[in-house]
Amino acid sequence: MLFVLPHFIGTKIRKKLVHHSLEKAKNLDCNSVTLLVDLNATAFYENQGFL
Repeated sequence: MLFVLPHFIGTKIRKKLVHHSLEKAKNLDCNSVTLLVDLNATAFYENQGFL
């Protein structure tokens, strides 16, 4: 699980964590990723390619 403290939102750390996590999963041959997100963060994850 990953969490970003509210005062770090907007610092691009979320984007870096998402991309790092996806690369790690890819390297481990994972074929799916599940997100449980705050409704306020939906637009961010949609912008990252999640539906």
